[in-house]
Amino acid sequence: MRQRLAGILLAMAALSPASRASAQVTAGGDALRVNGFANVAYTATDTRRYVFGSPAGGYRANFGIAFLGQPHEDLLLVLQPMMDFVQSTATLEINFVQATWRVADYLKLNLGKGRLPFGVYSDIFDAGVLRPFLAMPIGMYGPAGPVGWSYLGAGLSGTLFFGGAWGLSYDVYGGDVLAPPPVPIPRAGVAPPAGGVGATIKFERIDHAFGGRLTVLNGLRFGVGGYVGTPTGSDDLRTVYGGHIEYKRDDLEARAEIAHLEHDTTIDAYYTEIAYRFLEYGQVALRYDATTDTLTDQQSVGVHEDFLNHREVAAALNFWLSPDFSIKLSYHYVTGMRLSRPVSPAEMQRIVASASPMFPGDPVDVGAQQVIMVGSSFSF
Repeated sequence: MRQRLAGILLAMAALSPASRASAQVTAGGDALRVNGFANVAYTATDTRRYVFGSPAGGYRANFGIAFLGQPHEDLLLVLQPMMDFVQSTATLEINFVQATWRVADYLKLNLGKGRLPFGVYSDIFDAGVLRPFLAMPIGMYGPAGPVGWSYLGAGLSGTLFFGGAWGLSYDVYGGDVLAPPPVPIPRAGVAPPAGGVGATIKFERIDHAFGGRLTVLNGLRFGVGGYVGTPTGSDDLRTVYGGHIEYKRDDLEARAEIAHLEHDTTIDAYYTEIAYRFLEYGQVALRYDATTDTLTDQQSVGVHEDFLNHREVAAALNFWLSPDFSIKLSYHYVTGMRLSRPVSPAEMQRIVASASPMFPGDPVDVGAQQVIMVGSSFSF
């Protein structure tokens, strides 16, 4: 494992950009700006699969380019494709394609596929240089989290300032939301789902959705967000709402978010994290991340409690070789199996069967798992 990690670190060092660059192309008098980002990560666990990691190790990388055109001083056009690589599987996704017309700072009209305004990290999903960990808080923003990724439709946004340091930022939108699909919950007497959770990106369409976000700006940044809609193929509303708070200065950043989802089941997720920069190039960070599924008494029959919970304590040590290039190492202590699965199908079956009302004894104690992530994030 040490040889693998050493090889990865050398490869990441070779990818370091020499300097920050924003390519600008002029065509017919109109400026086209090109920015990009990339993240590379290796994850190893000591027991079970965890997203794209396993005891044998797992690799993931993504690379995105943002094309920004401004044919008119009040019109901004954005196109952002992204390639996502998980082990030997590659996926191309158009993250965003949106047109924004600025009437004034307090009123902008947005049309197309854009970021879903919800909390802090919903604005910077894939920009790893803007967060202290390689992965976002997985319980809230991961492949089974309650928060969506983008919306396809129309919206309004803007910022108002009231003098001094006070300001107010708002977003409202309507259309279809792309969000993580429900995670199948293993149940005694039913064949357990194969594979891990979230090894590849999957989306569920929430039709006829509307929502928004309201954020107060005053040194601190805090506010609320949410949306409501009907998942494709369902007659029941999916309702998601939450709150966020963030504080940032040159060497210190701290944030926390909470979200609540109601549909077939109830999901509650929250995280808090803090990061501190030292000696110009160093950074340390801590995070606590938690998610809980709540079932009715009838729904919970034959379900092992650990499949409904995720608790994670993480610590990171980062080295910033430039403002746009960092190498990150983090340790994660994880309990619960909402986002992890045994490697062995026989072990999975043993855990699932132990939750049966007919099982002679208590459900199997699955214990905790430890996860190591090492990787790099950079932008240009």
